[in-house]
Amino acid sequence: MKKLVTLFLALSVFSIKAQTQESTSDKIINENYTFRTVQTSQCYINKIGDYTFFSETDYIDFCNANFGLDSKIPFIDFNSETAVIIFTALSKSPTKPFVDSSVETEHYIKVNVKNTEPQKDIVVKAARNQYIIVAVKKSNKEIKVVHW
Repeated sequence: MKKLVTLFLALSVFSIKAQTQESTSDKIINENYTFRTVQTSQCYINKIGDYTFFSETDYIDFCNANFGLDSKIPFIDFNSETAVIIFTALSKSPTKPFVDSSVETEHYIKVNVKNTEPQKDIVVKAARNQYIIVAVKKSNKEIKVVHW
């Protein structure tokens, strides 16, 4: 009986590992997935991370709460696009983030973010956050932001 239970557990573990390996090898469907940079700016709020919005109401509420009610909120057509707001960490670095590319795989949309090369003669006195608002072609897939 113990051998049967041990064999069953071993097969279960093997099966789970095989399923995990399948999900990590995500096949690329479109290497040039449609996106556009809507706005790039700096801010002095202490927010870090990536935020995805599928509806106009959530997007506007987030922008009003974080940028102020008097801010100009960039237009995004939520019938055909999804909004992604990417905040960088508070820094004195003169580099700026930008979206390098967007790739569609079987299971998600990957948005690749890079930083510009720092200019040697620029000195930033106050630390600040920078952010990018990107509109990505609408999809039912999860959007993953990858920082390079």
